[in-house]
Amino acid sequence: MYALETTALTYHFGKDCVLENINLQVPQGSIYGFLGPNGAGKTTTLKLTLGLLRKQQGSIAFFGKAFEKNRLEVLRNVGSLIESPSLYAHLSARENLKVLQKIYRCSEKRIDEVLALVGLAYTGLKKAGQFSLGMKQRLSIAMALLHAPRLLILDEPTNGLDPNGIIEMRELLKKLSQQHGTTVVVSSHLLAEIEKLVTDVGIIHKGKMMFQGTFEALKERQHQSSATILGTTDPEATQRFLVECHIDARRENGSVVLPLQSVEQMTEVTRQLVARDIGVYEITTRKNDLETIFMNLVKE
Repeated sequence: MYALETTALTYHFGKDCVLENINLQVPQGSIYGFLGPNGAGKTTTLKLTLGLLRKQQGSIAFFGKAFEKNRLEVLRNVGSLIESPSLYAHLSARENLKVLQKIYRCSEKRIDEVLALVGLAYTGLKKAGQFSLGMKQRLSIAMALLHAPRLLILDEPTNGLDPNGIIEMRELLKKLSQQHGTTVVVSSHLLAEIEKLVTDVGIIHKGKMMFQGTFEALKERQHQSSATILGTTDPEATQRFLVECHIDARRENGSVVLPLQSVEQMTEVTRQLVARDIGVYEITTRKNDLETIFMNLVKE
């Protein structure tokens, strides 16, 4: 059972198809990175799942229960931060949470718990309007966590944060997942940052899902697209020999490129080449980073 699942979710703005058959599957207990370029459809998808936009086609379920038929029960178990934080600027952090505490009817001691959790326990009477952007983001997450949700949905939570703020946000989300068992969905266009955080990944581009699976599966694509580069005194003969050994090889910029090989494999290849009077003067590895994998998926 998934914490969040959509089936064939499709949405149009006028005649434009913004989302097409989005099948989102967020495993319980995961930190799910929902990735895509700006304008790919991330925010629209998350708004639809929360009922902030009226659904047109497809289905949405939380923890195995249809959203439409169990709306109140579902929302009691979901916390969210979509787009910019919504705070009362003239109130302190505690006062902002006090307003929501009355709405959620949760224990007042929960206010101190979430303030400590997000690192805002000592802000005192300082007004939210005087907070830095990072503090506002943390307060918004505290508000989303006040009713102890099982699922937390965050749309671009690191937008506008400095490097230190991004690190703090990452550690907070890891803590929520590992120590409190909260399932986290975090959307972003910054793959280099997300790869340090997530367990599962969904990649969306122009309203279509391009990839969905574990982070390990995405890294396997990285391995598959990496290569070993050989510099030899006779690239043509080198390529011919490798092809005879059933190794896919091609010439590129005076070198020979072949799929990523182990140390043992390259030791044997080098020995065989030298035995054929072909000098080997360079062996390098080219590993595509995850941003490259992401861009390749988008181009496809």
